[in-house]
Amino acid sequence: MTIVCLHSGPGAAELFASQLGAFDGSAWETPAELTLRPAVDSSVEEWVTAAAQVIAETDDGQRHVLATGEAAYGAIMLAAEHPGLVTSLVLGDPVVDESDDNYWRQMKRVQCPALVVASAPDRATDVAQAQSVAGGIANGVFVIIDGCEAPAHKNRDSSFNEWLVSFFAIAEGLRSLSDPSEPNQPAMEEV
Repeated sequence: MTIVCLHSGPGAAELFASQLGAFDGSAWETPAELTLRPAVDSSVEEWVTAAAQVIAETDDGQRHVLATGEAAYGAIMLAAEHPGLVTSLVLGDPVVDESDDNYWRQMKRVQCPALVVASAPDRATDVAQAQSVAGGIANGVFVIIDGCEAPAHKNRDSSFNEWLVSFFAIAEGLRSLSDPSEPNQPAMEEV
């Protein structure tokens, strides 16, 4: 299971240290000039293009993608625009602009399985945005980690990583069922 960890700005290796220690993978150190600012369309396009190039240059040209916060928005765009590069998406405590029509259009284009994880320090925590992200992706799964401050991947890393192990196994299984001659097709039919 090889992952690439994406962050909206510099500092990904430190932010995802626990996941990089647990899984084979890398953190893309976003150059300062490519800092993702979802409100600026050109910022998103440049970030997605650069992230796609990083994945395309890997040994097999495909990765499980882990992104948190604002980088989740970019990861959704990456999966929609470059489906052959993304085996699965893991979006931790995603921050997205739900008023952006392009976001909704692109989310419907995501073909890979997606795990959306929300931190919930208490019962009053609003997890509606994370739940909406999971519900907007055809193969989306939603998980809440109770009693955990955001970001879950740092503050409850052992629990977060256990979810990744299970989810990656499912995503790899689905990928093995897909027809390699049709890389842009969903792995399973909807019933």
